Amino acid sequence: MVPFLEILDGMVKRGIELRLIHAKDPGPNWRDDFDRYPTLWTAMERMLCPRVHFKCIIVDGVKAYFGSANLTGAGMGAMSEKKRNFENGVLSDDPALVEPLVEQFDSVWRGAFCKGCGRSALGFASAIPSRCSALTSFGGYATSAATRWHKKD
Repeated sequence: MVPFLEILDGMVKRGIELRLIHAKDPGPNWRDDFDRYPTLWTAMERMLCPRVHFKCIIVDGVKAYFGSANLTGAGMGAMSEKKRNFENGVLSDDPALVEPLVEQFDSVWRGAFCKGCGRSALGFASAIPSRCSALTSFGGYATSAATRWHKKD
């Protein structure tokens, strides 16, 4: 299985813009892997929102995958057959399914819920200043995450 970050690194090198929302402080496994892909350090935009539990991948705002799988070895099928999670998901280009996912992702990305959230970013990520803002040179392991990408114009 090709490592997830290697796939993202290849996408960035092909001119694809990436945004990743982490649900919590990424852990040491992800950080160790992330350090192997310096292109991602600045080319992939990331942010933290402790309320994110949705899992989705949105491509160009017109195609989306959404489902139960976390971005972990067990969730992505990298574990042995006896340790893999049972997951499900939907891949669609139906605007009735894709557009609400785009709006949800973009609303969280813009911080639309931050003012009334009531959660302190400092309680979840000491490396994160005010609101659950962008992670720039901070790698991590997210159990719940959402990714959005599109080709640069």
